[in-house]
Order: sequence, then C-alpha cells, then structure tokens
Amino acid sequence: MDRTRSLNIGFVLAFFALAFSSMAFVGARMISIDARNAALSDPARTPCAPAADSDGSRPRLYLIGDSSLSRWPTDRFAADREIVDCSLGQETAARLARRFANFDFLRPQDAALISSGLYDLVAASFLDSERAREKVEQTTKILLDLAQSAKTRDGRVLLATLIPPSGRDVGRRVAWREPLRDLIAQANERLRGSAPNGGIEIIDFAAVLDSDDRTTPNNYRIDALHVNAIANKRLAAAVEHALAAP
Repeated sequence: MDRTRSLNIGFVLAFFALAFSSMAFVGARMISIDARNAALSDPARTPCAPAADSDGSRPRLYLIGDSSLSRWPTDRFAADREIVDCSLGQETAARLARRFANFDFLRPQDAALISSGLYDLVAASFLDSERAREKVEQTTKILLDLAQSAKTRDGRVLLATLIPPSGRDVGRRVAWREPLRDLIAQANERLRGSAPNGGIEIIDFAAVLDSDDRTTPNNYRIDALHVNAIANKRLAAAVEHALAAP
C-alpha cells in the first residue's frame, strides 16, 4: 500500500471518528437536558404564580415557555400589566405539559402567552424523517391542547409560532442542521392552519421577526437560538397589539 493511499484511508477513518464523537456528544447533551428538565418540571419546585407581594389589582400576563421567554425584560410590557414569568430554559413542550396541569391561573382579565416546542424539535431533528414528522404532529398537538386547557380557565390565550434559528453559531452546531429548520417550518404551518376555539389566538412570532420559517435574521439574535433586545421589543409590541384588540 503506497503512502498516499494510506494517508487517504487515515483521513477517512479520522473523519468518521470525528463525526461519531460529535453525534455521541450531542446525544449525551440531549439526554442531560432531558434529565435536567425532568427535575425542573417538578410542579412543587416550579410553581406558576404571581409574586407574593402582588395586590391582584392589575391584569396579569403569564409568560409560559422556554428560554425564548425567560430572557424577556418585563419592562417591555405596559406598566398597567403584571407579568408572571412561568417559563423554564430548555424546557420541551412535553415537559411543560406536565407542569401545566398543576397551574392555577387566569382570571377573565388575565392573559397567557405560550411559546414552546423548539427543544422538542431539536431532539426530533436527529430522528428519521417519518418519526420526525410524527414528533411535529405530537408537539403541535401538545401546544394546541395547552392553549385549550388555559382557555377553559378564562382569560385570553396567545399561542406563538416557533422562531427559527439564525445563521451558523459555533457554540450551537445543532441549530445548523437543516432537518431542524424543516421541522420548524412544518410546525408553524400546522399552527397557522389550526382553527383554535374562541379566546385562543395564534401570534406569529416567526413573521414578526421577518423569518421565512427557516432562518431568523442575525440582527435579531444573541446566538443561534436566543433573540436579543431588539427582537424582544418587537415581540412584546406584537403581544401588546394582540391583547389590545377586542
């Protein structure tokens, strides 16, 4: 075997070794996230309730979702509205559903914003195409069921479309994967095409941020998966506009 051929074989073996180690790392990371969320989703440890010093006089807006909401500055909203942050970083919609069943909230003057599902689809992007499509259907059904459950307790419910990743981010390689972008586009199409009952509104976060359902412009991002202050301001304005409508 000549030296050139030996080098070529060596490069091929090194490539596959690197690819396998990357997949193993991502798989281990997803297991770690799931285990962390299993602990955090304990309703006793993560209640969804107003602050202890709340006087209950102002209408409340409950922010329910993952880190896309937990990073929102509350001063983006009208001063006459009390913000109750019920979101958890990296939580899937499936995990949220476990906590949600124990929420006791929403008076007729209150509202809830639900923005979740991204981390369900991050995991689904590693599945084969048929199982990934099933995960999209399952995730969107969970979101619509959560919205319906919230509506039965009075108040208004806003259900957001998913915000696609931005361009490449060295720190978040999973967001580069085209399958993830495909799944987000499918989920948003299903959410927009749904026909929720009265009192449940679809608020199109992807459109507010000028997304084509595959890529969010980089000027709205801190990193591939989290939006910045500019985006927060636009999204909050869209929420206020929706809540102001009759």
